[in-house]
Order: sequence, then structure tokens, then C-alpha cells
Amino acid sequence: MKYIKLAKDLTPEQLDKMYWEQIEKYGAPIATILEVEAKKFEMSIDEFLVSEKSMKRVQELEEVFGVLFEIEPGMKELSGGAPGSGKRR
Repeated sequence: MKYIKLAKDLTPEQLDKMYWEQIEKYGAPIATILEVEAKKFEMSIDEFLVSEKSMKRVQELEEVFGVLFEIEPGMKELSGGAPGSGKRR
């Protein structure tokens, strides 16, 4: 699995390519899917990713997307990386 860079590290062309790849592969951008899932639990995306209540669903989504979702300490920013890429929970 490949490492997914933070959006701020990508060029506009790379962002556009990633956006359309996600729509093709998952039917919607990952951010939109996370937003919909968080609303089901009546939480923000950040709360959804770290809550005990939603932990099982987040793990299912991680398997589907092939990434680990985490909030960077002190940054309030979502990052993703392939399992084994050095990212820790």
C-alpha cells in the first residue's frame, strides 16, 4: 500500500488526480465518506476518528481504504498513511 501525503503537501494537479481516483474507486472522496459516517454518529470527523463509540466503524473504513486514520498530535488535522508506513495510533 502506498503512503498518502497530506493535502497541503500536494500540487493542485496531484489533488485533482487524487480526488478523481477516490471517486472512481470509492464512489466519493474519502473526506465526504468520513463526513457522512461521522454524521451517523452525530459527531464531527475529528470526534468520529477518536471516539470509543465509533472505533469499530473507523477500523472497518481503514480496511476498506487501506489507510490508518489519525489526528496529528496538536494539529487538529487528519492524516493518513498506509499500514506500516511509520504512522502510529
